[in-house]
Amino acid sequence: MAVTDHNRGSFMKHVLSHAVEIGKVVLYFFACLLVLQTFRCATLLVANSENQFLNSYTTAALTAAVLGKSVFVLEKVRISRLLDNKPVLTIVIYRTILFTVFTNIILCIEHLIREHSLNPFHSFGDPLKDFIGFAAHQLALFVAFGIFFAVREVDIALGTGTLVKVFLSDREKGRSLVTAACRERATAEASTSATSTPSPAISAGQENAPEPASASASD
Repeated sequence: MAVTDHNRGSFMKHVLSHAVEIGKVVLYFFACLLVLQTFRCATLLVANSENQFLNSYTTAALTAAVLGKSVFVLEKVRISRLLDNKPVLTIVIYRTILFTVFTNIILCIEHLIREHSLNPFHSFGDPLKDFIGFAAHQLALFVAFGIFFAVREVDIALGTGTLVKVFLSDREKGRSLVTAACRERATAEASTSATSTPSPAISAGQENAPEPASASASD
């Protein structure tokens, strides 16, 4: 009974941690889309007296939910982890491009299901305007993903949670937090390297150790 309760508690904690992680991603993308939609709706309101705030905010919330779940799932895919041993800048650029492409595919599939069309972006009937609209969407996605992965990778490099503490601290305390995180990371890597690599003395002792006598010699 105790084991079952422990497993249930571990499962619930695991589910809760994933829900919190997805919620953070959804809130980030909702904030980004909210800003973009506000500028768009304000422009339409001034230019054409069209009030589309409610519909635009609803669309932003639904799109943010889709993007949040997509990011959470796609981060578990092996292709998104191919460059994890590269510099942080390389990882950020790679994941930004990769997730921008994935998001366009997801939006096209979603639009195909709802509207039976592969074009999820608004069509103006003018090729130049269509291209400008498409480029604006790609730029918005690229910037949103770029900021997201830059913050995420720097936080991972410093130690998860350290970046938030730095933002909430003054400069002196922030420097000490970063220094402590770097020292802790270096100590952990050094201990891991020492554990995985045998010392030269042990290796030499193993090589110079006498071979055990054979059973025939003992007889």
